[in-house]
Amino acid sequence: MICMARLRIIAQRFRRELFANIRCKMTDSRDHIEVTASHNRQDLICPAVVTEVSQLSQTVRGITIKVDNPQFYFKAGQWLDIFIPGVEEIGGFSISSSPCKLGKLREIDLAVKNAKKAPAHWFHTQCRVGSTLDVRAGGDFYLETTHNRCDNLLLIGGGVGINPLASILQYCADLNRAGDPIAPQKVLLVYSACKEDELLFRDKFLSISEELPGVQCRYFITRETCRNTKLSSENSRIKANHIEDALTWLGKDVTSYICGPLAMINDMVTILESLNISKDKLKYEKWY
Repeated sequence: MICMARLRIIAQRFRRELFANIRCKMTDSRDHIEVTASHNRQDLICPAVVTEVSQLSQTVRGITIKVDNPQFYFKAGQWLDIFIPGVEEIGGFSISSSPCKLGKLREIDLAVKNAKKAPAHWFHTQCRVGSTLDVRAGGDFYLETTHNRCDNLLLIGGGVGINPLASILQYCADLNRAGDPIAPQKVLLVYSACKEDELLFRDKFLSISEELPGVQCRYFITRETCRNTKLSSENSRIKANHIEDALTWLGKDVTSYICGPLAMINDMVTILESLNISKDKLKYEKWY
């Protein structure tokens, strides 16, 4: 557990940054706390330790952290507030792993793109195995589960916006493997990136789709030709006909989760609404 003195320091940082951001104008320099000020977040802040660091692409680092507190949990699709010792700004990064991994191993995966903001820069320049930080889960973008079976899912991701969708897809795979009755029958991921190297988790997704016939992944690369013949890919942006094809495969009762650049989200929402997907079936996260 976090000692009271350390907890007070974290709370002071959070309040100071929140109040400072409220006074700021809404600009492209907005940070995580300002953007998510109205979002739900847990009260529990827990210590964590970095257990693995990897390079997922030229611009994205994979980070695995361990949170031993058994009371800590998150929902598939949520993000973490991250308090880094010596870094004033509070970071915010979507979780890319399934909640089941936390349940079994007490581990959480992140994929952090290199950026000028202090928290992201720290992960790319100073973070090492054994580094310590504090985390809190939050966010209103997550897979909504009830006692009934989930709708079939259309996951649409762009760039590093794949992170929360990766969490949702892997969680659905875990539910299917366990024979859980709430698991969706079909999940289709439509994922766009500028280069093949930036299609994060593609090998993991390929493995899941080969194992589970109810999971499909379709990739779109905008600036180069895909060399991996195992991937179902096109050299194109995601267009209306691609979404229409996806909905045809999924059938009825579809909910769509969308995360990526703002322009892409707006385009996808417009396309889905034109294809008669109701607004209450559209879930999306607009960060920056």
